[in-house]
Amino acid sequence: GQVVIDAIDALQRHGVGVKNAGMTVNRQQLEDLLRKHPEVDGNNLHPLATKSPNGAIRKGISGNITREDIQFRNLNIRRPEWVGRDIEVDTMEFGGIKDSFNQLSMATGVVKLMFVGSSGDPVELHRREIRKGDPWLLATNDIEDVKAWAHRFFQRAIEEKRDLYLGLKDTVIPGYDGAMRSVIEDIYHSDY
Repeated sequence: GQVVIDAIDALQRHGVGVKNAGMTVNRQQLEDLLRKHPEVDGNNLHPLATKSPNGAIRKGISGNITREDIQFRNLNIRRPEWVGRDIEVDTMEFGGIKDSFNQLSMATGVVKLMFVGSSGDPVELHRREIRKGDPWLLATNDIEDVKAWAHRFFQRAIEEKRDLYLGLKDTVIPGYDGAMRSVIEDIYHSDY
C-alpha cells in the first residue's frame, strides 16, 4: 500500500515514471498468500495492499497510465504454444457493457446513482461531478443469465475438447466482476 502512495506522490512531483508489470491478487490468491505467511495479519493490511496498483495510480494522479514497450534485442524469443491455434473469445449476449446505459453528458452537473429497494426508500450509491461532454456508463447484469452463460461456456468446452480461460477484472471491479467470478467458479466446482 505505501509503495503505491509513494509512487503517486513521485508521479505528481516529477510528471513521469516507470512501472514494471504487476499482478493484483484476487480473493483466493490473497487467502493462499496469508496461509503461506501466517505472520501477516490479513485484517491489518493497508487498504491499497489488495487493490489494483494501476487503478490506484490512475485515480491518485487523476489521469491515465500509458504503456510503452521496452525493446530487448539481446533476448531469444520463444513463440508461445498457442500461436497458430484457433482462439475464440466468448462473451455474454446480454447485460454488462453491451446493454449498458451510456452517453455523453449533455450538460455540466452531477450524476447520481440511486437504488430504490422494495421498501421504497431511496439510497444514493454513487455521486460524481461531470462536465458537458464527459462519457458515463451504467452496467447491470442478471445473475441467472450469468449462471446460464457459465453452463453453456463449460459444456461447449467439454463437447469441443477446448481449453478455457476466464478473464475478469475482479480485482478492479470486485462488486461486478467479482460477483460474476464467484458465481462462475461455484458452478465449475459444483457441476464440472
